[in-house]
Amino acid sequence: MVGGLAHWSSSGWSTVPSPRSDRAVIRRFEAGPSGDLWAVADGPGTESVIEHWDGRRWRDVPTPRWPTGAEAGFDDLAVVSEREVWAAGWILLPGARQAALLMRWDGDRWTLVRDVPPGAVRLGPLLADGHGGLWLGGHNYDYGDDRILLHYDGRSSWTYDPAPRTNNAPAVIDLVRVPGEDRVFAAGGNPSYDEDSQGWLWTRK
Repeated sequence: MVGGLAHWSSSGWSTVPSPRSDRAVIRRFEAGPSGDLWAVADGPGTESVIEHWDGRRWRDVPTPRWPTGAEAGFDDLAVVSEREVWAAGWILLPGARQAALLMRWDGDRWTLVRDVPPGAVRLGPLLADGHGGLWLGGHNYDYGDDRILLHYDGRSSWTYDPAPRTNNAPAVIDLVRVPGEDRVFAAGGNPSYDEDSQGWLWTRK
């Protein structure tokens, strides 16, 4: 399988260059305020990369240098401005359990958020809240699968929002905020492959 991108204009769809041809899947991408694009893509093997389109070409955006033997993956990103981009996912250090990963781009480099909740093992989807903070969907096995909706104030404070207890293993698939408002919608469900699968949508004001 080879990933691809297309662009819609008044004349219809046209293909546009994708991040390097060896990328199997473009997982997520988002437009910046100036019309540029940021993408999370799967690379060879278990590698996960972040790419930026400046209107002419794609380029890799170097991520932090992980310790030898570590693996990291990115599930989503949020573009606030040309000098503020957030990326969320997971990291697996040698000899340790998988942990949640959150990073911020300041226009020059990525900075790791060190104070992620200790029970979260994966973060994403990701949504800027319009006030300098973030809404995130999380996987949290230490505290129960119902604690899957998190808010980060952009500095140091994390809180959980209660999620509807619709089943034993809910998952957040995507988040969206109404432009100009604080109202947030979350889509998710129980991503099972049997007759117990179900989907849901809820909102927070």
